[in-house]
Amino acid sequence: MHTEKRFFFQHPVCGKVPLEALLIKVIFLQISIIFLFSERCDAQKIKKIFYENGALKAEGKMVKGEKTGTWKYFYPDGTVSAVERYDQGLLDGKVEYYYPGGKKKAVEYWQNGMQEDSTVRYYENGIVKSRGRFEQGVYEGPWLFYYENGRLKRRGNYKGGLPEGLWEFYYEDGTIQQKGWFRDGREEGTWIFYDDQGRPEFEGSFKDGKKTGTWYRYNRKGKRKIYEHYD
Repeated sequence: MHTEKRFFFQHPVCGKVPLEALLIKVIFLQISIIFLFSERCDAQKIKKIFYENGALKAEGKMVKGEKTGTWKYFYPDGTVSAVERYDQGLLDGKVEYYYPGGKKKAVEYWQNGMQEDSTVRYYENGIVKSRGRFEQGVYEGPWLFYYENGRLKRRGNYKGGLPEGLWEFYYEDGTIQQKGWFRDGREEGTWIFYDDQGRPEFEGSFKDGKKTGTWYRYNRKGKRKIYEHYD
């Protein structure tokens, strides 16, 4: 009678293990690794979106149907229009936007789908357009706004997304234009308006965003006269 010869592997813990059992385990492990790798490839796919003319519009990684990691967006000519970062489908991290010519348009920071922290926006000539910060998706704290020539346009504070406290506005040459106070996003208290030479022109008070009391007008010599009265 023919007896089949068997081979064994000396396992340091289990002792003698039939070689065929070891081979089966190795093959099973290889199949598991291939399956796991394939599953991960299916879960993490590079998504590409195209314009009607076939030019690339956007590309980035998708995980379980949600954007993740860095996504890039393009103008029809192929230049980058935006670079966004996602975590589980929500904007998270630094976000950059660009003009068609490649100049930077804005830099923002997001957290869990909410705009947070500092934000800087630019004109196409590279001059800062505005700078400030967001808190839970709304304007918060001091903000500065500029003309395209770089001169200050207006400045003031926000609270919960609404203007609050003293605000100052300027002509394009830097001359003061008007200044006054806000409360809960409405004009409140004394406001002064200036002509293009920086001389006071009108002065009066607001209540809940409406003119109230006596308003004055200044003459060329700086003397004020009653202009109008509001209830």
